[in-house]
Amino acid sequence: MGADRADYIILGVRVSYTSSEADSHEKFKDFYENSHDENPRDLPISIVEDGMSGKYTFIGRVLLKALYGKDLGIFDLGSIDNNFRKLIQDIIYDKFPEYKGTPISVYVFTHWH
Repeated sequence: MGADRADYIILGVRVSYTSSEADSHEKFKDFYENSHDENPRDLPISIVEDGMSGKYTFIGRVLLKALYGKDLGIFDLGSIDNNFRKLIQDIIYDKFPEYKGTPISVYVFTHWH
């Protein structure tokens, strides 16, 4: 069995894997099959979860993504505008009220699939 990797930078929340399994959240999942390039999808937020070992679920805005053995390279993320941070937070809390109050942060991680 082979494995592919995608590296992500995401602004959002990290929650337990099992709590994100609702069918109503399916449209937000950032599946490999639907993401053949490095551009984030048009949805304002995505769910990226570890279906192999259940170690993480991230819900938020994909800021940067690298696929197919590429890496993120050198980049300057700069600062994140507070209005943008608040917008993403409000969308997450609206779509997933069970996570209201969970602080948002910037996460950098490798997703194996």
